[in-house]
Amino acid sequence: TWIPADSTTLTNDGSVGETLLGSISTFTQGGNTWALSPTANGVDQIRAQYSTASAAGPCTDSAAYATSFVITNAVAVAANLKLYFRIQSPTTSTSTSQFSSTLTVTAQ
Repeated sequence: TWIPADSTTLTNDGSVGETLLGSISTFTQGGNTWALSPTANGVDQIRAQYSTASAAGPCTDSAAYATSFVITNAVAVAANLKLYFRIQSPTTSTSTSQFSSTLTVTAQ
């Protein structure tokens, strides 16, 4: 099941064009973690995707936790960019608790 995409608007308030990088932390709950796959969800395994086009995509997979991925190479000065992020939940999980992760976006 894909959890509906959530979005945020990113604004370049700097004085030069920016490249935006993203990174997600491991989905954890206590001592439990969910693996991340760039191709499919599974038992205790999620899939995470992002898009700058729309909630429906096209989407790009996040390949690994704590690894930067390029969201876009060109956000002009004073320009806005809508970022959509979605998660495909595990097919089953050994835990019934709530898991959490952090999406970090940085500009270069």
